[in-house]
Amino acid sequence: MALSSHQITVITSTLSPARMGTYLSARGFGAEATALDIYAWNALVSGAFFSALHVCEIVVRNAISHALELKYGSSWPWDAGFERTLSKWYKGELQLARKGIPIGSTG
Repeated sequence: MALSSHQITVITSTLSPARMGTYLSARGFGAEATALDIYAWNALVSGAFFSALHVCEIVVRNAISHALELKYGSSWPWDAGFERTLSKWYKGELQLARKGIPIGSTG
């Protein structure tokens, strides 16, 4: 379904001229490609990376957890030595995160 020029104008202005400027000056997409076409293409390509990003996030999280387990034991979130390494803000965040979770439930 093709968009009308009014719809394109409304969408483009809603996304903001600053954001769309990148797509207005993009090259290599062919003469028929509009900034909105390129923006939509970019959104689809970005979405294709979500699965890989998800796996990467889990791998990094598990590696960090493993390193903390080596230093502070399998119950590292409850370890006083680990807690002392944190700033006041992070210590508070850790304490909130632990509420209602049994000790040792890091998996």
